[in-house]
Amino acid sequence: MAGLGLLLLSLTGSILLFQHNIDHAFYEPELESTHETESGVAYDKALATIREAYPHWNIRIHLKPAQASRPLLFDLRRPGKKIHVYTHPATGKILSELSERSSVTMIALKLHYSLMAGLSGRIIVAILGMLFLLSLLTGLYLYRNKLLKMLSFQWTTNKRRRRKKYAFWHNLVGTWSLIFNLLIAITGLYLCYLVVANGFRITGQQEQPNPPAIHASLATVLANVTDSHPGFTPSYIKLPVAPASVITVYGSMQDDFFLFDHYANRLTVHPKRGSLEKRYFMRNQPTTTQLAALMKPLHAGEFGGLAIRILYLLAGLSIPVLSITGYLVNWKR
Repeated sequence: MAGLGLLLLSLTGSILLFQHNIDHAFYEPELESTHETESGVAYDKALATIREAYPHWNIRIHLKPAQASRPLLFDLRRPGKKIHVYTHPATGKILSELSERSSVTMIALKLHYSLMAGLSGRIIVAILGMLFLLSLLTGLYLYRNKLLKMLSFQWTTNKRRRRKKYAFWHNLVGTWSLIFNLLIAITGLYLCYLVVANGFRITGQQEQPNPPAIHASLATVLANVTDSHPGFTPSYIKLPVAPASVITVYGSMQDDFFLFDHYANRLTVHPKRGSLEKRYFMRNQPTTTQLAALMKPLHAGEFGGLAIRILYLLAGLSIPVLSITGYLVNWKR
């Protein structure tokens, strides 16, 4: 059963490596090239449309390039529900709506961190992660004397014995993917801890979002943020969900460590006055906080482009190979 669970995590993780590519290819509406798409993004028009069509939702916005060549993506959330809404970047018109159950990537994400089984599923995923890490550590100990031979393809077996042949491939794949799988297991366990802790925190009755009126222009807010902090590139906006909360603009700094993701830094803005309230830059945080910020990019391969994602894909697919060959090695032993 643990092997099947790890297989599911491996397959869903492989899908999530290319989440943005899949969403862009299959779910993002195409725009016809017009004079409107050559202008800047009309964030305020789009937000007004979304707030009217979806009142009392937690609204988040994925920021696109300055030119209105691609739809604007709104991430809308309520307790137990999440939808994606695409709007026209120049007119603000709603183009399409995507629910959790109609998106392969959103289904894969929910399976990957909770098996679509709520808090119980989150705990099971954490247990699977611990078993995976334990199997890697025991394998590292058992085959510690053969690692160099396997890396140089010098370890041979009697191929007339089928079990020995499976053992060869099991050890070969396990050795070459060891570093990546240890990285995935350790970072994944840390993320599991956060997910399970959050699951306990939100257990029970959850309040519906009650977003306040926003008088500040998002276009002006983004302009002020980038003008006052040269090198800051906004990537994500979280709008207030209660009267006392603020607008939060997430982004990256030009001189950030390359492993920090696009959400490592954040600035908070007053929703009525549009004034900057607080600044949070990852480079100024303690070492432990910076290390924690590396967990998700390292786990999901969110750095280095396509080549890194392909390496992560191969390492992730080694998990079912190890499960199958490990079973065959011990079958009828």
